[in-house]
Amino acid sequence: MTVSTLTLIILLIIGASLASLFLCIINDPSKVFSLKGRSQCDHCKKILGIFNLIPIISYLCQKGQCSYCRKNLNINYLISEIFMALCLPLIWWISSHQSVEIQIILSLIIICICYIILLDWQKMLISMPVVALLLILSIVLWGIEDNFSKSILLLKFLGLFFGFFSLWTINKIYTFIRKREGIGEGDPILFGALGFFLNIEFLFFILTISALCGAIYGIILIKYKKGSLSDPIPFGSFLGLGAITIFCIKTLYL
Repeated sequence: MTVSTLTLIILLIIGASLASLFLCIINDPSKVFSLKGRSQCDHCKKILGIFNLIPIISYLCQKGQCSYCRKNLNINYLISEIFMALCLPLIWWISSHQSVEIQIILSLIIICICYIILLDWQKMLISMPVVALLLILSIVLWGIEDNFSKSILLLKFLGLFFGFFSLWTINKIYTFIRKREGIGEGDPILFGALGFFLNIEFLFFILTISALCGAIYGIILIKYKKGSLSDPIPFGSFLGLGAITIFCIKTLYL
């Protein structure tokens, strides 16, 4: 199945727009139930016009500054919008050999993972409702893609079980030795859901990529004196990044 350029452009726009919406909701949880409020500058609280709200383009045109008070905008907005703007077209393209139904479900799963990445990065939190939605979509995907295969379902349940208990056990051992939590309580649940999505055989690779990214992030913080070895890191974000990376490699080469 050939993917049209227009489809990829539309997905790019949707991805960037969703990232902007997600960050808006993450930074102001009240907007989960009410999206009627106008967006404001984080610094001067001026109401933003439509040309201040175009994902990626507005940030670049304004040179990373508020067009009213000229204070620097959080670069996380730009990074997040670019990240999701690339993710959705990429997932659609690499899964183009699948049916449209499967492509849509995969895109929704990736959107859930992206939200988890952004939320944990910003607030050090894992959204259990979004993890539950990720698990439900993975079950639907198994039914459509694998035709309710019991052998594959077993692999997925093993991924769920070992994904959860591996991190849970590591955290308990760390807590016993260091007398403090090593990872958040939501991380094992997220890892279990990702294990169900990608099956047990990919758990090790997800964890390896996540640990590597976390180590690099920690080294950078220490190098620039913005953190220490005892500071928490958004490990759920790195689990999500690891899962997306492994999914792309698995789809393209396996």
